[in-house]
Amino acid sequence: MRFHSLHAFVMAAALTLASNLALAQGAGKLAILPVQGNDVPKAKIEVLSDALAGAFTDLLAINVLGAAEGREMLTPPQQKIAQACDNLACFSRLGKELQATLVVSVKATAANGKVLLSFKVADVEKQEIIARHQEPIGDDILTYADDCRAVVGQLRNKLPEALRAGPAIAAKAEPKKAEPAKVEAKPEPKPEAKPEPKSEAKPAEAKAAPVKPGWMGMSYQPMDAEASKSAGLEKGKGVLVSRVAPAGPAAAAGVSVGNVVLKVDGQFVAAPADVLGVVSKKGAGSTVDLTLWVSGQEKSVTVTLKDAPAKSDKK
Repeated sequence: MRFHSLHAFVMAAALTLASNLALAQGAGKLAILPVQGNDVPKAKIEVLSDALAGAFTDLLAINVLGAAEGREMLTPPQQKIAQACDNLACFSRLGKELQATLVVSVKATAANGKVLLSFKVADVEKQEIIARHQEPIGDDILTYADDCRAVVGQLRNKLPEALRAGPAIAAKAEPKKAEPAKVEAKPEPKPEAKPEPKSEAKPAEAKAAPVKPGWMGMSYQPMDAEASKSAGLEKGKGVLVSRVAPAGPAAAAGVSVGNVVLKVDGQFVAAPADVLGVVSKKGAGSTVDLTLWVSGQEKSVTVTLKDAPAKSDKK
């Protein structure tokens, strides 16, 4: 009996070590299951899913499979299971189908003018929940990108350090600034050696500072088959503009509801995440070049991003 207990303990320790080593080497994949919405419109769920995929991709040091991409890898019966998956056995089964190391389930519940996001992160091989997090965000599609990034940042703090990426890891390199002090340059009368390490430290600090995404003042959603046919476009091309803030940057540039965004800064887009991937890296004052499809013709506009206004000013 003791032998079997010791053997089980050694095997469990080896599995944990192998899992942590794989994460440290950048191996594995994290799959986001379809967001389960409670009283949240489908259109908002789709934009929320893309915003979460972008946030996980930016903030975690692991390959990320978004909900939309994962759905294409599952059969219709498996897609229905994924929509209601909420236990370890289900997480493990779907994780293996998606060839994922970790699985994230997300529930979005509308309550009191906000959307409560509830996360569970499961280890597929060990069949255990390694992190939970719950936090509300504003029920405003225009702020989903910023809000999801902030919430995923809090969830990241509960995950193994090997999974974390971004400014928090980059900041750990700052202790290297002390190295020039070890060089016996102080007794020498050469003052030129002192400014060099100081000038090198400034760019490093600038890199660690995250850029606050600018506000474009528009919402967009995927193009379904009917919308593509109506616009005269091939399926999978562009995203549909579903809302434009009257006094926002997009409106000022000439963007209207019903326009189709084909390119962002010269890059073709096929999903809201493609737009978020470009815009979320630019701050207020930056410009974004959009190629639109309007009345069967391409139209180019330039949107100058601004700081997001208070919620009362966005309407």
